[in-house]
Amino acid sequence: MLARGIAKRSRCHTSLLLSAFNFSTASSLAASAQVLLKPPSLDPKSRSLLVSCNARITRSGRDGDLLGAQSVFDRMPVRDVVSWTALLTAYAENGRISEARRIFDEMPTRNTISWNAMISGYARSAHVFEARELFSRMPAPDVVSYTAMITGLAKCGMIKEAEEVYQEVPRRWRDPFASNALICGYLRAGKLDMAACVFQAMEVKNVVSWSSMVDGCCKCGRLSDARRIFDAMPERNVVSWTAMIRGYFKGGIYEDGFGLFLQMRREGVGINSTTLSVMIDATAELERIEEGIQIHALVLVTGLQTDVFLGDSIIVMYTRVGWMEAAKNTFNCMNTRDVVSWNSLLAGYIRYDMLEEANVLFETMPEKDAVSWTSMMVGFSNRGWISESIRLFHEMPVKDEVAWTAIISGFVANGEHENALWWFHRMVHEGFKPNGIALSTVLSASANLATVDQGMQIHACIIKTDLESDVAVQSSLVSMYAKCGKVTDAYHVFLHIFEPNLITVNAMMTAFAQHGLAKEALQLFKDMQGYGCKPNQVTFLAIISACARAGLVNEGYKHFKSMSSSYGIEPGPDHYTCTVDLLGRAGFLRKALELIESMPFSPHSAIWGALLNASRMHSDLELAELAAQRLLDLEPNNATTYAVLSNMYGLAGRKRDEERMRMTKQTNGISKTIQEYELGGRFGGKSVGCDGRGRGGSGRGHGDGMPNKQSLGMASSGNAVFARKAAAIHRQMDMSMSPPALPSPRCKSKLVRVLETSSSIAQAKMASAQLASFFFEVAPSSPRSPKVPFSAVAPWRRTSSRARPAAPALTLDTIFEEDGSESSPAKGRGKEASSRIALVLPSRLRALTARCVGPHPFPSRVLLLVVLAWCSRAIYILRSHGNDNSSKIWMTSQRYETEVSGQFCRIQLRSTSRVPGFKLASRFCRSPSARSNDSSCTTPPAPFYLIPLSDLLARFQWRRRALYLAPLPLFNKLSTMEASSSLPIWLLLCLCLSSRSWWAAGDDPYRFFTWSVTYGDIYPLGVKQQGILIDGQFPGPQIEAVTNDNLIVNVFNNLTEPFLISWNGIQQRKNSWEDGVYGTNCPILPGQNFTYVMQVKDQIGSYFYFPTLDFHKAAGGFGGIRVLSRPLIPVPYPPPAGDFTLLTGDWFKTNHTDLKAIVDSGNNLPFPDGLLINGQGANGYAFTVDQGKTYRFRISNVGLVTSVNIRFQGHTMKLVEVEGSHTVQNTYSSLDIHLGQSCSVLVTADQPAQDYFIVVSTRFTDPILTTTVVLHYSNSVEVPATPLPGGPTVEVDWSLNQARSLRLNLTASGPRPNPQGSYHYGQVNVTRTIRLANSAPIINGKQRYAVNSVSFIPADTPLKIADFYNISGVFTLASIPDNPTYAGGYLQTSVMAANFRDYVEIVFENDEDLVQSWHIDGNSFFAVGMDGGRWTSASRDSYNLHDTVSRCTVQVYPRSWTAIYMPLDNVGMWNVRSENWVRQYLGQQFYLRVYSPANSWRDEYPIPKNALLCGLASGRRTRPL
Repeated sequence: MLARGIAKRSRCHTSLLLSAFNFSTASSLAASAQVLLKPPSLDPKSRSLLVSCNARITRSGRDGDLLGAQSVFDRMPVRDVVSWTALLTAYAENGRISEARRIFDEMPTRNTISWNAMISGYARSAHVFEARELFSRMPAPDVVSYTAMITGLAKCGMIKEAEEVYQEVPRRWRDPFASNALICGYLRAGKLDMAACVFQAMEVKNVVSWSSMVDGCCKCGRLSDARRIFDAMPERNVVSWTAMIRGYFKGGIYEDGFGLFLQMRREGVGINSTTLSVMIDATAELERIEEGIQIHALVLVTGLQTDVFLGDSIIVMYTRVGWMEAAKNTFNCMNTRDVVSWNSLLAGYIRYDMLEEANVLFETMPEKDAVSWTSMMVGFSNRGWISESIRLFHEMPVKDEVAWTAIISGFVANGEHENALWWFHRMVHEGFKPNGIALSTVLSASANLATVDQGMQIHACIIKTDLESDVAVQSSLVSMYAKCGKVTDAYHVFLHIFEPNLITVNAMMTAFAQHGLAKEALQLFKDMQGYGCKPNQVTFLAIISACARAGLVNEGYKHFKSMSSSYGIEPGPDHYTCTVDLLGRAGFLRKALELIESMPFSPHSAIWGALLNASRMHSDLELAELAAQRLLDLEPNNATTYAVLSNMYGLAGRKRDEERMRMTKQTNGISKTIQEYELGGRFGGKSVGCDGRGRGGSGRGHGDGMPNKQSLGMASSGNAVFARKAAAIHRQMDMSMSPPALPSPRCKSKLVRVLETSSSIAQAKMASAQLASFFFEVAPSSPRSPKVPFSAVAPWRRTSSRARPAAPALTLDTIFEEDGSESSPAKGRGKEASSRIALVLPSRLRALTARCVGPHPFPSRVLLLVVLAWCSRAIYILRSHGNDNSSKIWMTSQRYETEVSGQFCRIQLRSTSRVPGFKLASRFCRSPSARSNDSSCTTPPAPFYLIPLSDLLARFQWRRRALYLAPLPLFNKLSTMEASSSLPIWLLLCLCLSSRSWWAAGDDPYRFFTWSVTYGDIYPLGVKQQGILIDGQFPGPQIEAVTNDNLIVNVFNNLTEPFLISWNGIQQRKNSWEDGVYGTNCPILPGQNFTYVMQVKDQIGSYFYFPTLDFHKAAGGFGGIRVLSRPLIPVPYPPPAGDFTLLTGDWFKTNHTDLKAIVDSGNNLPFPDGLLINGQGANGYAFTVDQGKTYRFRISNVGLVTSVNIRFQGHTMKLVEVEGSHTVQNTYSSLDIHLGQSCSVLVTADQPAQDYFIVVSTRFTDPILTTTVVLHYSNSVEVPATPLPGGPTVEVDWSLNQARSLRLNLTASGPRPNPQGSYHYGQVNVTRTIRLANSAPIINGKQRYAVNSVSFIPADTPLKIADFYNISGVFTLASIPDNPTYAGGYLQTSVMAANFRDYVEIVFENDEDLVQSWHIDGNSFFAVGMDGGRWTSASRDSYNLHDTVSRCTVQVYPRSWTAIYMPLDNVGMWNVRSENWVRQYLGQQFYLRVYSPANSWRDEYPIPKNALLCGLASGRRTRPL
């Protein structure tokens, strides 16, 4: 009966293999059962009743009717061991393993079958540790016992343990059953070679052995080996044949698969539903409908038409080829249908736009799932009925990410891009994680709207969700940045794609083409072979488009001809359109006409429009008449055609023909005037030029027509900077120009574009002068450079009712100084000019140069070089002064490292990525003499704009270690404040002369974060809760830094209660002011903000941040921190292909305020409701990996009360880092992560291509909570297999031994726990021993928790602030003893005094029955020992004084102790706390005051200027500027 229960029918091929094994053992088990069915003491009637009841229990259990089985069992007058075993098996097979164990423990007598049933139940439900414990107690294991244990261990990925059990199997029992189980385990783990070794060593093989090897070789892609084993099989069954056929189909060798199926039929081998399902799937994929019909007939002949799964496959096959009537007939003939059957037919209707039939089917569905609702929404959207899609979305009972993606895609498909962005933000706000399709779609919407800010936010979301490797997302990112005018950023994204494919290469090539970078596009085309890509039609469209824009006629025409001759690609209409445009622009009009006439299809309107546009450009009226006539034949009401031809008649003096065109237009009812059309821009809604996107492509027109003001604004939609400049131009056109004085709009448009992309000073000078002459009345000082008033050049300058003195005129010659000579632009112009600077802004360099002009209060001119890191909004001012009168300010979108050396300042790119043709001045010399001696000194050419210097200075804001620059949109309206020159210049001089002082912070990079903390609705466990969001995210945004980076985090508290954030693991060297706990910081009040300024000094590793007040941590507000090694510091493992953060921990559905109320009332919290991984419940998250690559997972336990264990199904974990320490790289199948701890593991995706579970379960709890996320192979088509891999539950020794196995990698480079490197931790004399014992006293009738009998209570004033101002009455030093008192607890604001540079031994003692986890802020320590029992001085003999791990959080096991060594080398007030948040909140914490009598900034930084003051410190001042 046990065997019959195990061998349940399954469509999974692996399950078939296991079923075959189980059936082979059924006879022996049944025989044993028959013996037990005949107890000698029963009469025949009682015996018959007993047998009947046992059979009913077995049948009820098989059907899932546990109540019926229990009812029969309870009413049985007599029970035997079979009765108990049958009930036990029923519960075990239905997943009720705890009830099964209860029955097992209550059994009066047990036999081998009882033991095997319980062991098999544990093994199936992934409780392998319980199974092994029971197996070790089994009096007489048999072959079934051993086989069940091996199978269970192998399923959980515990291959080594399975091997150990296999070695214990007696030789007579190994073959074939135990060996088969081990082979299946090896194959499941992807270890084909190990399976082959066991297979070859088997003395007795059965058909299961052979079939397993065939299936394993096929799944590993070794089809030749699989066929060799298949041919050598002494006997084959349907499983063997099906495995080989499936292998051929998965390997793409379809003909061999079909041939093998025919051979199978000829040999008379029976077929089953699995075989037919494989065949139907293959015919559907290949759309070989003839073979599919024959397979369908075979299904009917074999009587398997009642199989629902087969029926679903047949429906899919018919819908693939459009045979909807056959699909409908199959559906109607099905006796039993499931929701998949309905969805398959529904998807077919929608695929072929049979929306009416789909709607009828949808309304009649007895049961609808998310796929049903989503399919109908897609159908309505495809038809353009977006309102119906929205109605269905609102009616949908349970929404998922796919439904949100469908509605967003519908908006984009119907051109409602703003709505798409709004719905995307709503999706994220409601806690749904966008997938790659959603992100690609919304990037497309952002690109079409040219909203680069939105696109950058979506890019950040992509990084957060680890979808940067998604091909569709990558190409969408490239296209978005390109369409928004940021081709440099697009190329930067492209360069960071690990393996570019054809889609991403085409996207980048199209971006180059759209921006006129023909050489770069052609070079990328040549490099395609290096990426392993073969060009397609889109590739050639981009190439021909790029050549057309650049005038490379021969190159473009050669590529057009090579499409068919060299690559076998037939040109399409879009290719002909681009080629006609290419030839026409160059004047080869007759050649273009010949190309049109030789086309293999009829030309459409866009092709004739391109020819008409070219004819207009070259004044070929005859050809224009021909093209216009053909256009009017296709589109009689196209006003643009009439406009172009009428204008050409007018220019040629043919007034009669011009009037005839006007009359024809009026006769056809075209009411708009010809001047209102964009001449040469678009014909019939299709682009007449070639924009790299083919017909109907959006973006700027590329003809040489003359756009008016409206068209100029529309043309700028692809470039945000260009759009802002165009807007300024339009304002001047509206205010300063009269219509008769307007020059050619086309000319102005071109000049603005030249101004935007100029690559030489002469070109920029000419364009700026001409553009200025268009807009302002100027008196040119020379024939080539008119004087331009400042107010005219800065039209966005804010006006005021108060009259202001007119600014002096500057000439273009003085602005564009190519050699940076001594001549001053403002020489002799008085004081007023001294407060003005000229900004030089070339967009392709994205840089800003400013020159300070006019007299200064110092005798010598001052050269200032200010590098503004635009992406981080930080400003660094470096000293360099001399007699040069010019000062430059450079701003760029890249990050730079700077240093002052001699006569120049070197700026070095931290990123080596460059756009082709992207050149950056690397040195700026302080004098012409230095410039002449250094050929690398360059001055960037650019157009110019002017703003007051005081406006720029007004945006500076002081901070402790740096100056910060508020966001500076270059084209926003700027203040016109006229400040005196003395204060700004004195200020700048002070900064220059002190550039190496402590606050300049020019050595280490800065990373800036601005966070808004709000409440929001989250659904982590499927229930709506009030969560704490950071920037609308749960979990919060990730912090990524490099060793020694400065982190500037500005936190805005938009909650209704005070808020603080702490940085778990960041040591805050000399800076406990930024620790973010209540003992060091005043809370951030609602509506206020606070800026944390900290440095990850000498640190690497994985950490996290979290809120520290009350029970905010139970509502979210946490996020990951990654601190990477510096680029030149090697790490002890190859760079992983990806870096993932995995934040896990327990979670409560109860609101955090209610949890706080429960604890405040003296009660304990209820048991957690579940576990989360990255803010999601079971299977709510997925990590995508590529097969064969290794990935780093940074794992942190951010929970409240429980330790967890993590496993990767079918994979092992190589531990490489624990809280900043490189470790000896041990391999683990499961890993304990205790509260507050973080670590990094490497996981290699070396298994067969399918999805796997990442399993997290609680430790030392009853019951055990479990959650999962998916490890998704990018080439996977299979869902994760069950059961889940098992892990440890309550075994303390197991966890203790694992903790002892963590060792420091002594050969690895990187920051050391002791940066000075002056000692080894095991050789230092301990100056003090501190013993800390936790306890749980009842104080004042309420539950409290204490350390050395002291239960901490917070003071009204943060302890660090009270210590700084010497405020008495807040706390008392030495208010907590160094050793346990084992007395009753009492309340106290406990602070322990300690001396700077002491070396202490701390022993944590835990006399309670649960695991403790302790954390010490601001320090790292060496966990030298841990063991059970009470600590004594003799326990030091077991210390590891050589290579223990340095960390900041450590666990203490029940009735055990843990000892650490810690150097007190960080002055400050540091929190020592339990990571169990209930215990921490109720007093199990204290503060360690590390004091230095030197009172020097060398040992500790002073109080920050922006420190919040509260309590008794309110009204005091921090420190002056």
